[in-house]
Amino acid sequence: MNAIRDTHDLTLIMPTTLRWRIVGWIMLTTALIVLSIILTAHSIFQRQVLVEANRAIEQEISEFRTFASVAIDHRTRHHFNSLTRLMERYMERQTPDWGEAFIAVTPTDVMFIDNAPHDAGERLAGDRARLNKLITDPASAGVTQTPQGELRWGKTAVVNHRGEEGVLLVAEFVQGKIQAEHRDMMVLLGIMIGGVLLTAMIAWVAAGRILAPIRRFSVISHRIGPFDLNSRLPESGSDELSYLARAINHMLDRIETLITSQRQVTNNIAHDLRSPLTSLIGYLDILAMGRCTSEQDEKRYLESSRQKAYRVKEISDELFERFLSHDADSSTRSLTECDCRSLIGARIEEGVFELRSIGMEVQVNGMECLEGLSVQADPRAIARAFDNLFGNIRNHGVARGTVRIVCSRAEDGACGMRAATITLVNSVRGGESSTHEGAGLGLRVATRIFAHAGWRLSVSQADRTFEAHIDFDARERV
Repeated sequence: MNAIRDTHDLTLIMPTTLRWRIVGWIMLTTALIVLSIILTAHSIFQRQVLVEANRAIEQEISEFRTFASVAIDHRTRHHFNSLTRLMERYMERQTPDWGEAFIAVTPTDVMFIDNAPHDAGERLAGDRARLNKLITDPASAGVTQTPQGELRWGKTAVVNHRGEEGVLLVAEFVQGKIQAEHRDMMVLLGIMIGGVLLTAMIAWVAAGRILAPIRRFSVISHRIGPFDLNSRLPESGSDELSYLARAINHMLDRIETLITSQRQVTNNIAHDLRSPLTSLIGYLDILAMGRCTSEQDEKRYLESSRQKAYRVKEISDELFERFLSHDADSSTRSLTECDCRSLIGARIEEGVFELRSIGMEVQVNGMECLEGLSVQADPRAIARAFDNLFGNIRNHGVARGTVRIVCSRAEDGACGMRAATITLVNSVRGGESSTHEGAGLGLRVATRIFAHAGWRLSVSQADRTFEAHIDFDARERV
């Protein structure tokens, strides 16, 4: 009971475990892709912020140089005489972008326009030490760290006709833009995490649909047992699972054929054992009840009992050998050359003795035609076939009836071959089922045995008369 429960649990757990594996691998792959996209996008966007800051600085410096070279004071209609006035006029024209600040330094004034977060431009303009350091820096552009974060700057100097020198400093505070980019990345990350979860849900449903046939396979496979081999897996579709189902069904067909064959062999062996055992019991009963009329009959019954006991042993040994070699097919037996008179005559004499012992009258004619002939056969198999034939007569024939056995031989054929026929005729009891060719377990076994040796067995029944013909080709014995 526990084994059954464990098997059922495996049926439920294994597909689910596989489902989780599929979903897990999909989630892991998707997560790695999302992470790669986020890191790549972060790097690209951050680099883009820095590139745009440098470009903005260069553009503003260029625009200021152009303005300083051509700017006209509208009040005097001439170039600006005052450097302060020039700077004121330029500042009035500018609208800095977010994070950007313009600081103009003249000998007398410091002017600024600030659009940086936390008044970063105003703070820089008020920090004369830091501002003077940037103004006096021999480089025209650079990067420095401030309390407000990373600062990218560029500067250009301007000198009027009176020799006054001023400096325009363009400052780009990129920290705010980088932080904004981080926030955008977090939003994008959240969206992608939602996408991963949605992907996981889709993968869970898809994996369930994909694995549904495997669940059905598990349920159906547990229905299959030694007494129920009719169940088969569904083979619809052309995917890998369909190919697997076809392979499993093919395997089940072979297993069913094997088990059917094993059952047939078992039934055949049981049938073969039943015939000599029945005769053996009958002989022993006759001996036990003292029904023997002479000492000669008693010896004959004892000898027949001994022969039947040996026959049972041979059949048992044969059964063991077949199962030991995993071969239930008698067609693997080798054939040897046997004397027809010894092989067939001995079997007929034994069968005649059995039939006469139960009160049947037996007439035998033409045994002499088997003299001097040989045939390829398996002696034990032929003995088994004749036992089945005489067993059929004994079981279905009319008690105290007459049995006729006729042996005949055709004219000489080519290559020394001779066609021979053994005919058995007897009356069957009323009410017995019709016996057509090959019908009945014993007759089917006999037919296969004779066919393997190249012999032909044909049986017929008409008007309550059973008739069997055994045809075979023999050679002149050298």
